Amino acid sequence: DECVMTLYDAQNQVTGLIGIHVDDLLVAGNGTYFEAQMKRLEKELPFGSRKYGQFTYTGIQVHQKGNGPITIDQCHYIEQLEFMPCKHLDPNRRIPTEEHTNFSALCGSLAWAALNTRPGKAFDVSWLASKGVDATGQEVNFGNKILRKMKHEPVQFTYTKITDRLDDWRFVTFHDAGWASRVSLHSQVGGALFAVHPK
Repeated sequence: DECVMTLYDAQNQVTGLIGIHVDDLLVAGNGTYFEAQMKRLEKELPFGSRKYGQFTYTGIQVHQKGNGPITIDQCHYIEQLEFMPCKHLDPNRRIPTEEHTNFSALCGSLAWAALNTRPGKAFDVSWLASKGVDATGQEVNFGNKILRKMKHEPVQFTYTKITDRLDDWRFVTFHDAGWASRVSLHSQVGGALFAVHPK
């Protein structure tokens, strides 16, 4: 399904964007045409609530003053995450079947943070999640260690406007890959994508 909707005005200029995650919408836009279309949309699709400037979107704290830069973090989300109990687990043996749900929940929570605001932990989280049902007590300890580092190293990202002209946007990517670099002979790829001005 499409998860980003774009609104164009009569001059074919982008005046609004909506990002959709399940039933949560993140809306950005400006101008009288955008506001008029938002009112039309709200009649067709009543919102539970609309928040501006400072709010939480899917566990991400969003801060913006007026039309200035946008800062995001997941400090509160990460602070609420709980460590997986592991004292009863043998570091060298697979975790019991009844612990698989807890391990999956830990991996999923860490992956959500790595995806949005903690790219420096992306490899560790990806490696951890690859263990799946073969995870041992040692991997649970490692997952708790990743979470502990996230809790003790708060991170914020600030996004500023690059340019008013979409034609001036460029996308640059850096990536690498490790062919069959895991014990299971699976491969690992990592990458970062940046939106930049051509200068």
